[in-house]
Amino acid sequence: MKKSVEVLLFCLALGLVWLGVKLFFQVPDYFLPSPAAVFTSLIQNHALLAEAFCATFLEAILGFALALFLAFLLGFMAYLCPVFARLVHPLVIISQALPMLIIAPLIILWLGFGWSAKLTIIVLALFFPIFASFMAGLDQVKPLYLDLAATMNVHPFRLFRFVVFPASLPYLAAGLRVAITWAVLSALIAEWVGGSNGLGFVMQNALSRLDVALLFAALLILLLSTLLLYGAMSVLLSGLVFWKD
Repeated sequence: MKKSVEVLLFCLALGLVWLGVKLFFQVPDYFLPSPAAVFTSLIQNHALLAEAFCATFLEAILGFALALFLAFLLGFMAYLCPVFARLVHPLVIISQALPMLIIAPLIILWLGFGWSAKLTIIVLALFFPIFASFMAGLDQVKPLYLDLAATMNVHPFRLFRFVVFPASLPYLAAGLRVAITWAVLSALIAEWVGGSNGLGFVMQNALSRLDVALLFAALLILLLSTLLLYGAMSVLLSGLVFWKD
């Protein structure tokens, strides 16, 4: 509750600063619309923005789920096979050295303008923070726990389920918090490059028509949805990693 009030007060202060800059410097509407103009555009285009938000939100959630699944699968395989871990680590690092704004058009070229290309872009953007944090967590398991399990002849799968994975959860949680904030942004990039709907497509069209109020309205929805996703993820992780709170 306290954090919600703090966020609300921060948004209110940000709006007042925005209005103050607009009035004091007499900034033209085509550079910086007033909060009232953005709110009006939000009301007038609510159907368009609601449809775009649903498309972007669904892409972000599906991409996040796929990235989490792949990161967990590869992390588990790396845990079972150290040779595989040594092979996959350089590939993951190399994938992060390639700029997404350059790779995204190539993915659209190879996969087309459908869901497969969008989800691929989102997964590439979200995979690394989840995988890296998961691997860091697997490396931080206390040797005492492993030695105790070895004396009891615990099966590797049971060891992973009841000892290794719970011990890695605090580190994985940090990566999930980072990834969920990138989810909507990566979906936006995918829509900018090759989308026909979603908030990114709406923002691109608004910019081409110099409808800055609509652009800011879509941006406001983007920011609020990111905050909501982060808050929901924090609540979920607080329940899963309760011993760290």
